[in-house]
Amino acid sequence: MDTIQESAVTLAVNEAWLLMGGCTLAALVLLVMLGPIREPKPGALLGQQAEF
Repeated sequence: MDTIQESAVTLAVNEAWLLMGGCTLAALVLLVMLGPIREPKPGALLGQQAEF
């Protein structure tokens, strides 16, 4: 493997790491925007709107 091929592989790996980091950041932002998971009130039946 010559120097050009090695640098191409290195660049591809670096781009993959950046893409994974970007996807992780986007997922974290989405989770923060969605907010915490809330449980329905204990007496609520399935299908009924729970009041928060």
